[in-house]
Amino acid sequence: MLNVNALDMSIAIKAIQSRLKTREFLDPEVTLSVSTKDWRATCIEVSFKVRDDSQYTYKSFYGDDAALISDSLTEAHTYVDGLKSKAELEHEEFMAMLGRVMDRAKDLGMDEHFINPLTDMMKRLASNALEHHA
Repeated sequence: MLNVNALDMSIAIKAIQSRLKTREFLDPEVTLSVSTKDWRATCIEVSFKVRDDSQYTYKSFYGDDAALISDSLTEAHTYVDGLKSKAELEHEEFMAMLGRVMDRAKDLGMDEHFINPLTDMMKRLASNALEHHA
């Protein structure tokens, strides 16, 4: 019989959720499911949104005994700690969107007078991001 302390697991899961809130992610949810229906006995799932209009980001961690449940909780903590901040993720998303706009403008044969200011803005944004995080 496994000796898994449910209270300790609950505290660990709430700590992961709290870390997501501290990093300003929206709708953070951390779940632990225990099952015998497939190859994994346990699944810890972390999910959150960067913005109200963004899709949920999901990450799952699996274990099949008490030691692996503990390891899965540790992996989940490490994952959350390694996440970029909300501001960094939003900046990266904006830069990717701007890049797609510029690519589309080039595909449509738009005038360089339209594209060049976008290119300059993208370079400044990238430079500011590097200086800010250095």
